Amino acid sequence: VPDADLLIRLAEELDTTSAALLGPEVPPEAERGGTAEQLARIAEQLAVKNRRARRIWKIAAGVLIAFAAIFYGCIDWMMGLITGPISARGIELIYTAMSEALMTKFKVALIAGVVVASPVIIWQLWRFIKPALYPHERKLFRLLFFVALILFLIGVVFCYFAVYFLAVDFFLISGENLATPMLSIDKYVSFLFGFLLPFGVAFQLPVFMFITTRMGWTNANSLASKR
Repeated sequence: VPDADLLIRLAEELDTTSAALLGPEVPPEAERGGTAEQLARIAEQLAVKNRRARRIWKIAAGVLIAFAAIFYGCIDWMMGLITGPISARGIELIYTAMSEALMTKFKVALIAGVVVASPVIIWQLWRFIKPALYPHERKLFRLLFFVALILFLIGVVFCYFAVYFLAVDFFLISGENLATPMLSIDKYVSFLFGFLLPFGVAFQLPVFMFITTRMGWTNANSLASKR
């Protein structure tokens, strides 16, 4: 028959080894509290994901509605405005694929739909960014965003009415004695947007300079030395 003292010592050593391997015993109240905290974190994460999904769906719905309204309402007027600089010079646009004209209309309507739905897009982005900003940062962000939007539109309008017509004349005159222009509608629209958008981005230079100066990356003396 084993000694009773020996059995007690073995049991104590086994308890010590188990405690070292498994850690201290957690009270039931602490286990319930930890489980509740984990469930709360999971619920919060799910709520954040649901809010993001709703924002994305609202943006997609706004763009889709604007796209449909433009495509079925005023796409012919927009295409006439876009092709005006070429049509005024007696050049007819062509298409070299069965779906090229239709897909070009789709592309123009989609870009215009994004522009028309920009208030919805901006509002959803603002609701996403706003909680991470301090009150003074929110005021500055609203001001800079408004200024950047106005400067972008000014750049696009300036390019279309003051630069693009001159560029069209320049390219047409350059190839006048070389070949007959046969411009594809898709490539012409791509050329137009590729011409307008860089001007809109270039007009963001004052905002970019203000941000870099505010963050300490540049200063008035360094900018003046690069003139």
